[in-house]
Amino acid sequence: MFEFYDIDDTGDLEHCLQEFLDSIESGYYLTWEAVTREELGLPLTDSQEDALSEIISFDDEEQILYIDEIARPKIPWFEAARIICSKMIIEPNRTSDIYFAVTHEGWENFVDCLEEYGEYLSLPEGVSTPIEVIPIEIRHKLNLQTSFNYLIGLGQDGVLPLEVSDEYRIIGFIEALKKYKESVDYFDLSLRTLFEKVILPPEDENVLTKKMMKRLNIKDKSQKLSKYL
Repeated sequence: MFEFYDIDDTGDLEHCLQEFLDSIESGYYLTWEAVTREELGLPLTDSQEDALSEIISFDDEEQILYIDEIARPKIPWFEAARIICSKMIIEPNRTSDIYFAVTHEGWENFVDCLEEYGEYLSLPEGVSTPIEVIPIEIRHKLNLQTSFNYLIGLGQDGVLPLEVSDEYRIIGFIEALKKYKESVDYFDLSLRTLFEKVILPPEDENVLTKKMMKRLNIKDKSQKLSKYL
């Protein structure tokens, strides 16, 4: 994938992530892991044996380089995952900027894919679940970035400010922060430091701050936000 996509370009990154998720869902990585272990004479899991049985021609004398005209991966799936996820991070997030969907929706799609299809993938030493292949700080950054999706667009032409719009953005944002409470706590965020990570127009920041203080019963903007979620 990295030979065909410039993952420093967000548009290419979006296509790259989708191809990566399709590869996990289709069993591409599982099959190649089975091939590699068979070549090395290592024991196979039941799922790897099933994947290997789908290969019509398997020559013990030669290394397999292609399956159905698709090339052998050069790095394990979890190394590719780490590269892609690290490129999804935007710091700080500015609500007035225009982003590709991968920036604020890609992480949830990645997590959902691993939960559904990652059970039988091999894991590096010291890792017990597929999602843990992504370093913890990157996971927490992307959790927060996902929650910012409710605020994206504020400050753009034609987008109503929070003061005159309905409260779906505010309610959705608060619920997202509750969902990712561990990430809010990980960065020890308060209402003061939260808005260093997501930059809103000043008037929208003021409205959001007041609404959050009222809804969550926060008395001091410098207090830990996670205790109110």
